[in-house]
Amino acid sequence: MTNKTRFSCELAELIGLVINSFSINLLVKSNFGVSVISSVPLVLNKINTTISFGEWNIICQIIAIIILVIVTRRAHIGYAASFVMAFLFGFLIDVVKVLIIGWPITFLFRSIYFVVGFSGLAVGISMFIKCRLPVLPFDSFVRDLCLTFSWPVKYVKTAFDATCFSITVFLSYLYFGRLTTVGIGTVISVLFMGILVHGICLRLDKRFDFEPVFNLSGEIIEAIKIN
Repeated sequence: MTNKTRFSCELAELIGLVINSFSINLLVKSNFGVSVISSVPLVLNKINTTISFGEWNIICQIIAIIILVIVTRRAHIGYAASFVMAFLFGFLIDVVKVLIIGWPITFLFRSIYFVVGFSGLAVGISMFIKCRLPVLPFDSFVRDLCLTFSWPVKYVKTAFDATCFSITVFLSYLYFGRLTTVGIGTVISVLFMGILVHGICLRLDKRFDFEPVFNLSGEIIEAIKIN
C-alpha cells in the first residue's frame, strides 16, 4: 500500500507552463543571464527584433521536435499537442513580459528575480517531465531521449543545456562580436540546472503518484516508429 499522494498530470502540466513562463521572464529581467535554453531564442530576438522573444521560442521549440523525431526515429500524436503548447507558451512569455515591464531593476531586486526564476524553472521543468502528458517541445526533447535510450535526466539535461549555450555563444560573437544574453546566471544554469531538476524529480517520485484525470497521458499515446 502506497502512502504517496495522487497528483493530477493535467495540473502538473498547467503548473509547469505557468511557472516557466514567469521564470524565464524573471531571468531576463535579472540581467544575470537567462537559462541556456532561453538564451537561443533571446539572442535570435536581439538579432531580429521584428520577431518577439515569445515567437522565437515557438520557432526554436518546433525545430527541437523535428530534431527529436530524427534522432529517436519515433513520432506520436502527442507531438501535435506539443506544438500547441509551444504556441501557448510563446504567447504567455510575451504577455508576462508586458506585465512585469515596470518592476524595479535595482541590484537587490535583480538578484531576487534570478534566484526565484532559476528555482522556478527547475520546478516547472520537473513538472513537465513527471506529468507524462504532451509538453513543451524543449521538455519533450529531454524526456523522450531519456525514455528512448534509458539515459539519466541529469546527463541529458546538462548535455542539452551545454549545446544551447554553445549555439548562443557562437551567434553572439558572429553578430555582436561579444557575449550577449548570457552571463554568470547562464553558467550556473549549465552546471546545476540538470542536477537540480534530477533532484526535484526524485523528491516528486517519493511523495506523489502522477496520474492523469483524462486518458491522454504519454503512456496511452502509441509511438510510431519511423523506418
